[in-house]
Amino acid sequence: MRDGGALLEACPAGDAEDWAAAVTTWALLEEAYGFHTSTAALPSKPGLRPAEVAQWIKYGRSTTRETQVESQEKLVEKWWQWWASLAPQWCKKDEEGRPAIGEETGDWGALAHPGGNGMLTVLLPLVWWRRGETSEVASEDWVAAVRDVGWVLKGLLSTANNKYVPLLTRCDSTNHRSHAE
Repeated sequence: MRDGGALLEACPAGDAEDWAAAVTTWALLEEAYGFHTSTAALPSKPGLRPAEVAQWIKYGRSTTRETQVESQEKLVEKWWQWWASLAPQWCKKDEEGRPAIGEETGDWGALAHPGGNGMLTVLLPLVWWRRGETSEVASEDWVAAVRDVGWVLKGLLSTANNKYVPLLTRCDSTNHRSHAE
């Protein structure tokens, strides 16, 4: 958590307020989870997660080794596809098939994975994405992604203390099963 937080804070954010809010919410969420690392990863359809995430995992989630982004355009495209696939079914989508921030709420359980297997894997590609942008001002697409992830993090945090932590204690720490089992 500590190393992941340092990486997230190093992001050259063009819209610092939204990024700071997302990172702060993520840190509070990890605190609510007791800084535990889930053995289960976020549910992902094959081929949708950006290759850079797999590379980061392959190298032991290193915070000192720079993750190589082969194609900025492909990273952005894959991140949106992956993010849309992670959205709960009750979450509305916009005309591009991306999750749309709304007032609706529902069960966030499928995304409740603390530590290096959870929302950190969603946030880090946003760091790599932003670092790859050539403008000092963040793209509208990046800002939209940050705002959406921030909204989801708030939803996860709102249910973390009263819903996930008892499941985490019972399932994940005792016998290394996913809380979804």
